[in-house]
Amino acid sequence: MVQLTLLPETRRLSVREAVLRCAEQASASGVSAETVARAVSATSRRFHAGHDSGAGSVDEERIRAYFRAVVRRRVLNADTDADLRRRTLAQSIAADLRSAGWGEPRIEAEVRRVLGPEAAGAYAA
Repeated sequence: MVQLTLLPETRRLSVREAVLRCAEQASASGVSAETVARAVSATSRRFHAGHDSGAGSVDEERIRAYFRAVVRRRVLNADTDADLRRRTLAQSIAADLRSAGWGEPRIEAEVRRVLGPEAAGAYAA
């Protein structure tokens, strides 16, 4: 009998794994533990329908987008660190422009135009 194992790049993530990956990325970028915990809770409730099925690539992107929206809403509506607010706005603008097909030089110019020259490089994904 032969046992087959999916390679990591072809393995489907569960909802829980996708949410935890988002949480790790948010924590690493300086988002507070409370905000991350609330985003994990909200995203898990939204996508976890009582089972831990594979998320798939399309669903994983939706999970990531939802998680980021929760974080963005909490950061922008809270009295938080101005640098974190600026980075959050810059990343949000850059993500929207990337999804619209804009190139990096044009994205950087737009982020600088909207948020000022000090925002250069704050938008890295």
